[in-house]
Amino acid sequence: PQPIRQGIRNILDNLSSPVDIVNAFLQGKFVQGGSDTARLVMNTIVGLGGIFDPATEAGLVKHDEDFGQTLNTWGVPQGPFLMVPVFGPYTLTHAVGAILDAPFSPYLSFQDPLPGLALYAVDSVDVRGRFLDTDQQVKEAYDPYAFVRDAYLQNRAYRIADGVLPAPDFEDET
Repeated sequence: PQPIRQGIRNILDNLSSPVDIVNAFLQGKFVQGGSDTARLVMNTIVGLGGIFDPATEAGLVKHDEDFGQTLNTWGVPQGPFLMVPVFGPYTLTHAVGAILDAPFSPYLSFQDPLPGLALYAVDSVDVRGRFLDTDQQVKEAYDPYAFVRDAYLQNRAYRIADGVLPAPDFEDET
């Protein structure tokens, strides 16, 4: 049921907040890092471990930062596009960033690897479930690989720029 799926998504978002917080501070986004820290504390305490999301109702916006974005903010180019089997699309900096984010992720927080693997499996199923609606678009694309690559690269550029992309210069395209 949708309320249970939402509760699971909220818990996973709450558990991954340390990655967002660390990367916000590394990118020099101190107000955002403070807001994300307050969000984590509020959702953990008032939201019963993150099942509920009272922070959004209180006006604390959810941010999504990763070390790949941090590297790009520091001037490291994205690098080539990689389609990693099982894990999906990445750029080189996003892949390196994912490895460097791992110590802050909830998956490696346990001495016994089994709970972390279980969390990773639940998160993977949740992410895949949220993309089911786009399967038909990919199937209908003239070149599914190019479609996924271009959509992914556009999304990464949007996230790196915090949604503030420069307007396209159509005069150079003639």
